[in-house]
Amino acid sequence: MPEGFYTSRAAFMEEMQLRGVIREMIQEIKNDKLLQEEKRKSDILQLRGVIRILIEEASKDVEDAPH
Repeated sequence: MPEGFYTSRAAFMEEMQLRGVIREMIQEIKNDKLLQEEKRKSDILQLRGVIRILIEEASKDVEDAPH
């Protein structure tokens, strides 16, 4: 076999640890993105609620206004 064909156990363990760290980092980034998306959706729903209330108040004001 050519030289360097086999991987030493130490190199293999180091690579496995590195892969584990990378996997954890990717998972953290995914979780952060999910939290940001959920917050954005929550903010949008809250804004829609406020707009809905303002439209209802404006409709009542128009109905109550004398012609």
